[in-house]
Amino acid sequence: MRIILKKILSYFIFNYFKLIFSFFIKRNNKSFVVIDIDNTIADTYKVLYMLTDIKSYEVIPILKGTIREIEKKYIGIPRIFLSNRNIFTYTVTRNWLLKYNLIDDKKDLLILTSFPEQKLYYLKLLVNKNALVNYYDDLSYNYENNKIEFYNHIISEIKNMDIKYFDYSYINNLNKND
Repeated sequence: MRIILKKILSYFIFNYFKLIFSFFIKRNNKSFVVIDIDNTIADTYKVLYMLTDIKSYEVIPILKGTIREIEKKYIGIPRIFLSNRNIFTYTVTRNWLLKYNLIDDKKDLLILTSFPEQKLYYLKLLVNKNALVNYYDDLSYNYENNKIEFYNHIISEIKNMDIKYFDYSYINNLNKND
């Protein structure tokens, strides 16, 4: 029952975000930086055990190396924060981004997906619009069990797209000295 409910809710949320995304890319230029949150700009895996409720997402520390690179390389480029998180964390996620001055409500966009595969929809739409896309995403999971795994089927599709993809290894390298 819970899986069915998640799929129904996901359908409506996905369509809502698709509409917002469509308006966003129409009013912006042809260059975007797309950024995952967990384990890309947020050091989530270190505090997974503490994420007991929605408010606990506010205490996730940042990954300074990734943020430094994005702020240095993409001045004035619209940011699309594309994260696979529970929709009920939307407000706390947005507040976390605001807390660290990572999002500008007038220029940037936050989209949460219910399933990691949904990220491909947004990336494909950008590519189909001939946008220049720089994409930062570790596309990993299972940190809580101390056995990191990857969404290899998604990574494979991304590598076949006309985007510049910064992966798990690249992100770890950016943050190794912080």
